[in-house]
Amino acid sequence: MKKKTGIIIGVSALLLGIILGLTVACVVNRNKDKNVESNIPKEYAQVYFGDTSLDNYTVISHKIFSEKAAKDELSRLIENKCGYKIDKKIFGGKKEKTIRLICDKKYTGEKIIIANGKIIIYGTDKNDLVKTVDAFANMYLGWAFAGEEREHLLEKGEVKNPDNVLYVGEPWMPERETITCLWKTNVARGQYFNTQASLKSEILTYSDDQLYEYVKMLKACGFTGVQVTDMCSAWAQYSGYEFVHDRLRFIADAAHSLDMKFTLWVWAAEFTGYDWEDDSVVYADYENYSYSFECPEAYETFVKYYKIYAELADCSDRVIMHFDDPSNVHNTVEVAKYAELFRSMVREINPDIDFGVSDYTNKYDRYVIAQYLGSDVTFYAGAATTIPSWHGFRGSVKDTGAKLGIWSWNLCEREIDQLAEMNVNANVIKNVYLTTANDGDSVLKPSYWSEMDSYHIANIFSLYCAGHLLQDPNLSSEELLRDSAKALVGNEYGDDLYEILNIIQIARSGDTWDTFKWNFQDEYLRTSDSYPYEEIYSKCLKYLPVLEDMMDADLPKETIPIPVSQKDVLSIVHTHLMQIEKFSEFRINLSKLEEKAKSGASKEILLKELEEISNPIPQYDALLGVWGQTEALSQFSLLQKFCKKHDLEMPMNGLYTYRLKQYIYSEICAYQKNTNKVLYYGITTNGIWANVVGVEALEYVQNELVEDGLIELTSDGAAYLVNWEEFVE
Repeated sequence: MKKKTGIIIGVSALLLGIILGLTVACVVNRNKDKNVESNIPKEYAQVYFGDTSLDNYTVISHKIFSEKAAKDELSRLIENKCGYKIDKKIFGGKKEKTIRLICDKKYTGEKIIIANGKIIIYGTDKNDLVKTVDAFANMYLGWAFAGEEREHLLEKGEVKNPDNVLYVGEPWMPERETITCLWKTNVARGQYFNTQASLKSEILTYSDDQLYEYVKMLKACGFTGVQVTDMCSAWAQYSGYEFVHDRLRFIADAAHSLDMKFTLWVWAAEFTGYDWEDDSVVYADYENYSYSFECPEAYETFVKYYKIYAELADCSDRVIMHFDDPSNVHNTVEVAKYAELFRSMVREINPDIDFGVSDYTNKYDRYVIAQYLGSDVTFYAGAATTIPSWHGFRGSVKDTGAKLGIWSWNLCEREIDQLAEMNVNANVIKNVYLTTANDGDSVLKPSYWSEMDSYHIANIFSLYCAGHLLQDPNLSSEELLRDSAKALVGNEYGDDLYEILNIIQIARSGDTWDTFKWNFQDEYLRTSDSYPYEEIYSKCLKYLPVLEDMMDADLPKETIPIPVSQKDVLSIVHTHLMQIEKFSEFRINLSKLEEKAKSGASKEILLKELEEISNPIPQYDALLGVWGQTEALSQFSLLQKFCKKHDLEMPMNGLYTYRLKQYIYSEICAYQKNTNKVLYYGITTNGIWANVVGVEALEYVQNELVEDGLIELTSDGAAYLVNWEEFVE
């Protein structure tokens, strides 16, 4: 009897050992015959990776106990999305398509890998693995906030995913974030209200589900986190900081549910203006104090606003203080003292927060800042486009023992408060990344890079290229741009959309920072002799009808998450392509006029034809910065250049003049709101406006505003509002 029992126990132990040592496979499959229609109930919807439905995948876990909770969670989420359970079978199903759950406490790489029919989900322990399963469900199975009380199906229809998601084992930049800039899309700097602007990119007015999709879009573009710009300009346009902070907290929660990080970026010394009014603000009293923080009223101002920012410290992984442009502090000691103050406030709430100071203009003495903060700080430099070499910057950061990050301003696109336009910058981005890496990584390599996202939905294609080039800057920018097009519209129209995006790239950016950077110098592509206007015009004529057909087509479901419809995205592209078409046509006409001038045409003929081609490029429903439509600016610059060359009087087009008057008058009104006494504004001496449109045009506009009875001039030529008192509250 004892012998028999021993055999039974021994066999049981052997079987148990085999079971514990074996891989457990769960088949996500009701029907392995691909020729037979799936019998999933109609109220459920299928999930695809490429052309393969989820029910053709086998779920595999190696460690029964440490991975059981994750397997059960995955089973629950699949059942509630697709309507079937994963079968509990050992050695079940084929292993050509697998979802593998792995618990590995030493693992430090990408938590979710999708490649070649294999999906691998990692966790450092059983709880972390469950969390990663939830992030996988949120990103790829149509869920939002899976595993939380507010979990719900974000996508109730079918979900389409790529069959391969780019994975680089050792990415060039391990941490990659967008600079989600919060200028309001239809109000440039709180100055000029554009009633025509499309609000498809107005992310702070999105519903919760749309905002969640927006964060998913950023992850799909290859980013590991989201950086947001918390600033009073946004508060002014949304009736207070409370609403803005509610939306930012939601973005943070969405990011965390997708296993992404959230960074809070703040205006560290700019608390008024841009339509945000606060009479209590005092920045400094340099007549009585050497430093602004010695003035009690100024110190109270900084504490007041830092408390507002710190309300988001509990949901932030990183905070960045931005002190320059705009700023109201003027030396490094003030920067250091205020940085020390704010760090103490946010660390009291969140001791683990990564604290940093932006110095993208390379203006401050980092050794002085380190005296106050020690090495427990991250310094943020600009990309290698802003200053020729960053060796000195990186060297100083290395000397202090601090960390280095990159804050890449105006590379992926421009801030929309200045020159709002859709850019496609794949080639420029690649060029700058390689330049940055080759120039400075040997001194000190950053582990963090943030990239501009200001026009949001219009910026999706550049973001896609940036997010992947940050992983490997040697990737093909052309292939990435083509992949982004196909991810939005599918294979049938993907190559056409790529060609359309490349037109925008050729017409507005070129391949290098010098051709993209807006300064009206010889290298600036749009006003240069090398602008390929005939090629661009020909391609616009060819592809505008294709784009319009695409907008009306029954497109397959996109494989990149977007918070608006495919047609909405394409309509934004359409607007900007039409502007480019009009501008390239203008360049053709101007070149013909140049030939007539060379042939000896009279000034009368030249002026007559010049007036005929000087109608400004239409705005349509595009966003506008403070200086208006970008091709219209280039057009005006070229007209001025032509007139100067041929000794002609510049024709002041009535529509362009009307717009220019609106911009300048709105700017004066906005500045007047921030003071309780008359504001004197130098229209013709404003350096930025003079650079944008020239002094002669400003004099013309100034005279028009005087004739309209809107402004008056002092004896020394300064302008002020006739009814300035009405702006004082």
